[in-house]
Amino acid sequence: MLIIRTSNAGLVSHLLHTIHRQTVNYQKSNRKISSGMKVTQAADDAAGLAISEKMRGQIRGLAQADRNIQDGVSLVQVAEGGLADIHSYLQRVRELSVQAANDVLTSADRQEIQREVSQLIAGVDQIANHTTFNTIQLLNVEMKQSYYDKYFDQVVGVPEIPPVEGIDPPFLPMQWYHVSKEEIGFMPQGNHQAIATNGSSAVIAGSWSDFLVFDSSKPEGEQWSKEVTMTGLDGQLVSHDYQNFFHDVFWDGRQYVAMKEKGAVFTSSDGHQWQQKLSDMTGPDYKVKLQSITSNGNSYIAVGWKEFGAIGNNLRIEQVMYRSADGQEWEEVSVPPYASSASRLNDVLWNAERNEFIAVGTNGLVARSSDGMQWERNFHIGGGFGSFTGITYSDGKYVAVTGDGTHAKIFYSEDGTSWSDDVQPIGPSLSARRYNGVQKTGDYFIALGTETIGHAISKDGVNWMRVPSNNWNGYLKDSVQVGDTIIAVGNGQSRNTGIFILGPRDKNDTDSEEGENGSGNSSGESHGSHDPQDLLLQVGPNAGNTFRVELSDVRASSMRIDNVSVLTRENANEALLKLDKAIGIVSDQRTKYGAYDNALNHISNNVQNYGENITTAESRIRDTDMAKELLLSIKSSLLLQTNQTVMGHSKVMAESVLQLLK
Repeated sequence: MLIIRTSNAGLVSHLLHTIHRQTVNYQKSNRKISSGMKVTQAADDAAGLAISEKMRGQIRGLAQADRNIQDGVSLVQVAEGGLADIHSYLQRVRELSVQAANDVLTSADRQEIQREVSQLIAGVDQIANHTTFNTIQLLNVEMKQSYYDKYFDQVVGVPEIPPVEGIDPPFLPMQWYHVSKEEIGFMPQGNHQAIATNGSSAVIAGSWSDFLVFDSSKPEGEQWSKEVTMTGLDGQLVSHDYQNFFHDVFWDGRQYVAMKEKGAVFTSSDGHQWQQKLSDMTGPDYKVKLQSITSNGNSYIAVGWKEFGAIGNNLRIEQVMYRSADGQEWEEVSVPPYASSASRLNDVLWNAERNEFIAVGTNGLVARSSDGMQWERNFHIGGGFGSFTGITYSDGKYVAVTGDGTHAKIFYSEDGTSWSDDVQPIGPSLSARRYNGVQKTGDYFIALGTETIGHAISKDGVNWMRVPSNNWNGYLKDSVQVGDTIIAVGNGQSRNTGIFILGPRDKNDTDSEEGENGSGNSSGESHGSHDPQDLLLQVGPNAGNTFRVELSDVRASSMRIDNVSVLTRENANEALLKLDKAIGIVSDQRTKYGAYDNALNHISNNVQNYGENITTAESRIRDTDMAKELLLSIKSSLLLQTNQTVMGHSKVMAESVLQLLK
């Protein structure tokens, strides 16, 4: 019997399974070849996919970090470029100072040099204030209190002062203590020029219409207020802006009186509500800059100067005095001018005891008047002593201080005509760059000057003791006593509130105890904090991969060259000392940015190498081996074709057998 098998179910099933498997393999190989990736879905390699995605996060983060670094390099180079320009300005100012220190020059020659010096110093501020990167200020950033301490004189202590014969009780070592913004409750806006008191409260006046009111009757933390409104002559509120620069304020026995630099006068009974009484001075070809105002109860007297032209364009300065008898209008008073193209009046007071006004100014000028209209000049101070910046009277003695033109000096006079500067220092030298003013405050004559140690105190106007402050203050200008508290005010714009309290010095305390307000230097740096003067560059793919760039403050006031003068040989020599320090500061800052540039380039190289290496590692996980996958694709294709051929032959054989059976 002939048996013919016309089908083989097992063979067919096997062939179908093989064809499916080879089809799947062929599709996988083609997918890897077309994408170039070995792992295209989680099923290809679940663990490898997870590792690869983490690596991809690092790779993309490294690429962005490198772009961040290049942005940082650009920022650093912009800052260094600005400092290079400032270096050029300072070198030119130093060159001019060397020229001005030569005594073959006349005063007129030095005035011409001063014009260029002033322009160059203004140029330093221009560069510092306008060097930006993506609107970020780079060279005028408020720095820590101690940032420039290493360049300037430090207050290391006040020696124990021996009792002074004839003065009872003897002096105590005294110090100006900075009042922080936390104690006040806010940060004042601008510089303080004057302070006045009615006995229980005080008013501070200065730039930006920034009146501050101190009320000693209120509890601590609530004593300071800036809630002030000003009403103009037209009854409208006066805005608080930089044009409202108040130079002086005093209590006339009934009300506070404040005067703007341009001449406008405001009055207030409580220091909070101010009403304008007199308007600004105006002129077609000059600017008025008034400095001081006083009253004898019947009329106001204001002194200052006029500026004709501009710096670098034949600037001419003339002293000026105004009088208002009715509190409604100013009238200019004729004062015989001092023979100078830069003559100023800086201060005026009313001496009720002697029934006279007395004004002081350029080159030791002393002018006196009984009615404020007819003035007598007394030139009893030589030009070599500088210019008077302030005068006060108490206990039968006039005391005046100088600040313009030479090193600061203190003078006293019994009659206001014959003056002496043979004051007796108690303890450390009284030398200061400049005294800005002098007041009889409580039991003391107080002379206020520039920087940390430029202040002095006296009980008799002859014996003086230096008074330091525990904080860099730029300058102090005026002082009063409110109750038992003696307050001084000055520069509050760049580093502090500009308000200081006088008190006995506790020799057991250290200068740096106050932290932010202290004068000590702290070398430690917290990695968890971010100072406002720092920029943190993200230079890596992970949190914490940062690079700190410390910005700078190279404004003239910060480097303490804003009042550089070359009008005398002594001024020019002092200017050289200041400029050497300023040039050193700028050099250090340029060196810092150069180091940043180098460091960032090294970090960039490391980031690029890291990125290349991790990309290679990720490629081994994720990318396909093209040769291997091509062979697998060809193999799968051949096997698929073979199985399909066998399947086809099996079908033909079955059909042939069926034909035989028919």
